[in-house]
Amino acid sequence: SACGVSRSVTITLAYLLVATDFSLVDLTKAIQGARHCACPNYGFRKQLIEFEESKKHLQLRERLFARFGPWPEDKREADSAELKEHMATQEYYLENGVYPGEESLEKAASGDPNQPPTKLNAAFFTVHTKNGSRDLAELMASRPAPPGATETAEAEKPNTT
Repeated sequence: SACGVSRSVTITLAYLLVATDFSLVDLTKAIQGARHCACPNYGFRKQLIEFEESKKHLQLRERLFARFGPWPEDKREADSAELKEHMATQEYYLENGVYPGEESLEKAASGDPNQPPTKLNAAFFTVHTKNGSRDLAELMASRPAPPGATETAEAEKPNTT
């Protein structure tokens, strides 16, 4: 299973539901805006929906604030602003199919090869070998052809005589 995708996201969502005035839908957008792969599984989502609908999060909020004191207003405002920023990021994704600052795969694939690389078409893979780390493209270019590869390529060429 992927780390930080379902269970930890569910716990974070439950905590934020208790600690903030945001809805589960908005908090889910905020979490996905901050961590794009965040996706609680079906069972966890169902539990979160039941938790919100039961209003138990409001009871827990009262207990939390009674025990530890109210959330300082300046921190509450700063945290709320950051959550709203992440919500806006996810809204942008939902409307445009890409996150802010990225370009679509279609645009990246059909772009001008003379233009500088962008986030989606800049691919750099490092290969770790016994001789150190190298760029994958450089490593592939420097490798000799496998034995018989040139004979196979020659045999596959059509006879033009």
